[in-house]
Amino acid sequence: MPHSGLAVEELNIDSKLKDFLLKKGIRYLYPPQVEALSKGVLEGKNIVLASHTASGKTLIAELLFLKRFLERSMGKAVYMVPLKAIASEKYEEFKELKEYGIRVALTTGDYDSEDEYLENYDIILTTNEKFDSLLRHKPRWIRDVSILVIDEIHYIDDVKRGPVIESVVSKMRTMGDVQIVALSATISNAEEIAEWLNAEFVVSNWRPVPLREGVYYNGEIVFNDGTRVRVKKLFNNPILDLVHDTLAKEGQVLIFTNARRLTVQLATKIASKLGFRGLEFLISKDIKKVMEEFERSSNVSSLNRQLASLAACGVSFHHAGLTYAQRKIIEKYFRKGVIKVVAATPTLAAGVNLPARRVIIHSHVRYEPGIGSVPIKTMEYKQMCGRAGRPGYDEVGEAIIIARSEFEVDKLWKMYVLSKPENIFSKLGRENALRTFILALIASGYAENLDDVVKHIKNTLYYKQFGYSDIKLKLQEIISFLCESEFITKTPFLKPTRLGKRVSELYIDPLSAIIFIKGVKGVKRVHDIAALTLIALAPDMPKLSVRRSEVSLIDRFLDEACNYLTFDPYELSFISDYTIISAIKTTMFLRDWIYEYDEEYLSKKYSLGPGDIYSLVETAEWLAYSLKELSKLVASSSRAVKDLEIIHRRIKFGIKEELLELVKLEGVGRVRARALYSSGFKCLEDVANATVEVLANVKGIGVEIARKIIKQAQEIIRGQN
Repeated sequence: MPHSGLAVEELNIDSKLKDFLLKKGIRYLYPPQVEALSKGVLEGKNIVLASHTASGKTLIAELLFLKRFLERSMGKAVYMVPLKAIASEKYEEFKELKEYGIRVALTTGDYDSEDEYLENYDIILTTNEKFDSLLRHKPRWIRDVSILVIDEIHYIDDVKRGPVIESVVSKMRTMGDVQIVALSATISNAEEIAEWLNAEFVVSNWRPVPLREGVYYNGEIVFNDGTRVRVKKLFNNPILDLVHDTLAKEGQVLIFTNARRLTVQLATKIASKLGFRGLEFLISKDIKKVMEEFERSSNVSSLNRQLASLAACGVSFHHAGLTYAQRKIIEKYFRKGVIKVVAATPTLAAGVNLPARRVIIHSHVRYEPGIGSVPIKTMEYKQMCGRAGRPGYDEVGEAIIIARSEFEVDKLWKMYVLSKPENIFSKLGRENALRTFILALIASGYAENLDDVVKHIKNTLYYKQFGYSDIKLKLQEIISFLCESEFITKTPFLKPTRLGKRVSELYIDPLSAIIFIKGVKGVKRVHDIAALTLIALAPDMPKLSVRRSEVSLIDRFLDEACNYLTFDPYELSFISDYTIISAIKTTMFLRDWIYEYDEEYLSKKYSLGPGDIYSLVETAEWLAYSLKELSKLVASSSRAVKDLEIIHRRIKFGIKEELLELVKLEGVGRVRARALYSSGFKCLEDVANATVEVLANVKGIGVEIARKIIKQAQEIIRGQN
């Protein structure tokens, strides 16, 4: 393991911090870590640390937390990440701080909550969106936050996530003295980001495992360190040849490609052509275990079988359509060396720590709706390269991009291998981002007049990069729009209406709220199809893409649905015809979900993975909750609110209305509830009065669960009486 840094004993830090490091088995700090310490991060200085994957950026945050906690000067620390998966990973890492008495909490869900219980914790691990939503609710403990760590700060360049990070920074800076630590593997304009955050910056090219990047063409890899490597053309297929070459040298390989279906195709091809033929020495005794874990990893058994049979050959694919459990199995057994090859979409390069000796970039273009094929950014390419080289295992990591022609070799060298990542730019200037940002400022009491709004804007990267004049006109337009929509009033101060405050607390796009209000204002009843269509039309709801062959089917569904809708979706001037068609297809999916079609059926009918189903349902549930909450303010009868309450619970569990009582039982979801109902246990009373022997015979129940749910049902009924 290279340790060109500094021995822990020589560090000028508290002995308890040294003990902490030594206990973790860390004898030396890496150069970027040493530089961050020398720039004063432990003395309260803001810092931007841009260094490669696995160079130990998180450790700097841990040392800072521990030092400030032991000094009793921390208050609270927030560690903010872009993805739930990273939050869970960091939570596991930070658990070891508990032995010092530090209380660590993880919160990523419910956006309409103050999470008052977090008052009892010292470190809060959360996603950007969740922390932004907490800042809107302003719980008492927010004022105690003295450290904010922003992991993967390059997400500022992301249209959806970037404005959220700026919103958080802007509010935190106006609230008081907060130390900001920003971390990333790839920022070219780190100095500019540091200026914005009033921070020191550390930019380091040091890596724990040296990396060489190369271009493969026609049986040869040319690397940027001048070496050339011949690869046997056994299959006359670049991917198969490169994978075989890696496996023959007992290495592991990650392949990045631009589409989910390609990850599956590549993994299948590799498994069938290579398997372990001639490479039997690679077969692990744990293969059987992996296969068993995959067999029960989701409710889509065809996918479970597919993953298990690929794993038998040491191969897998990885994308967001898989369940969280499936992705974790792949990551765990890849780290253990049981799975040797993973074909993945670039989401795997975003934050999940999964290094391999060789990274192959199969495709450098991506399809963008409405544009066509576009080359990926250099930053994304460098993120993928960053996964090459396993510390402690590999002497060098290799990242190889495949060229399809001689002309492309030159192009790939210039565009990727020899290029620096692009600068990151604020995306807050987009109208939908600004609209949400400004409403949140006014609704949560951060801004009472235009000057306050401007003060917050001056705290953003947008202001640093583009100045005020660019935003001035948009600002007036947005404030007028918010007034017309009855979200705020100007009399003469900017004040939120009850409606505007609620929209901001619910963490939905003001345009989603306008659709919801239009759909339920003054109505006495809401049909399930009407509610599902409102949810599907909301800008916050991801839409299913539509094939040409599906348009007539969707039109037919819309014709029938029109009998239940409270307005014509085509009246919405801010939504395109294509978006409406996609939303109606999404409505069809949600309808099938609440009518209890199983995940196998939904997966085939809508070309979705179980991970997609879960993600769509989770978002729809949040929007159904928001729709119900807004209906309390604008619907003309309590019956309409009740209808929406029922829809919200039906979406949450994926059930028909008759099962709502049974799913109150813990451990009883849509499948068990239907089995109970079909066996004659139609309500809680039926369960409460049943014997364990009879209930245990119901499919999917068994003795243990039968005991639990009988007891639960009896307790619920007692509580109701």
